[in-house]
Amino acid sequence: RVGDINIEPQIMKLVPGEDISLMDLLYGALVWSANDAAEVIAQSFPGGRDAFIPAMNEKIKSLGLKNSNFTNPSGLPEPNHISTSRDLATFASLAMKNPEFAKIVGTKEVTVHSADGRISHKLVNLNELLGRVPGVLGVKTGWLDESGGAFVSYVVRDGKTFVVVVLNSQTRFDDTRRLIEWAYANYRWGSPKPITNN
Repeated sequence: RVGDINIEPQIMKLVPGEDISLMDLLYGALVWSANDAAEVIAQSFPGGRDAFIPAMNEKIKSLGLKNSNFTNPSGLPEPNHISTSRDLATFASLAMKNPEFAKIVGTKEVTVHSADGRISHKLVNLNELLGRVPGVLGVKTGWLDESGGAFVSYVVRDGKTFVVVVLNSQTRFDDTRRLIEWAYANYRWGSPKPITNN
């Protein structure tokens, strides 16, 4: 159930007292980048928001992401809320192995509803390359005045997979598109070399 939330700027306009499923909140957070959805997810965690944030940090450490630390569930700027392009790329690669996650971030548009069907939220994916650049399957956009545009994209084309991370960009989608085309035009995938003791 949605409690009192006072957060901006990107929200799906959840209503206090609204009952909505976790899955629909995930669509809100990942498709529309809704900060209110992320907050409700955290509030609904066993122990609430105060337990959710340490759990986030425990999870990323268990994945070997040593240069990230979260202090809120939505990614809004706070001291010590940090990550790196390498950690974001690693996390995106791992997350895309989860079919439900991949389905959500690959959704171009969806309307979700409160449990009683009385409240609707139309969500449009903020990933402008989804469906426009071949092979782009996700993952997540972000924008802050303090840090500019961010975009983590997961690309599969001709059986070749890679992740592009663009941070602090005023043209995040154009930058990503150019990097994707450059990679496929110039990079050569080879067979992994065997590990030796030499």
